[in-house]
Amino acid sequence: MTSQSKFTLRIVNAPLPAKLKMPPTLKFYDGTSDPDDHMFHKERDTWHRIELKP
Repeated sequence: MTSQSKFTLRIVNAPLPAKLKMPPTLKFYDGTSDPDDHMFHKERDTWHRIELKP
């Protein structure tokens, strides 16, 4: 993580819910593009697909 990251260590190290199912189209940010642009597109395109399975 670089000093330019918008994420704090608390966020980066936060555990994900055990039953969280990530959509197959969701790509992890690799640091090679604008993080705001990445988040805008991912939130717009995939947020509604993230669901917690019972």
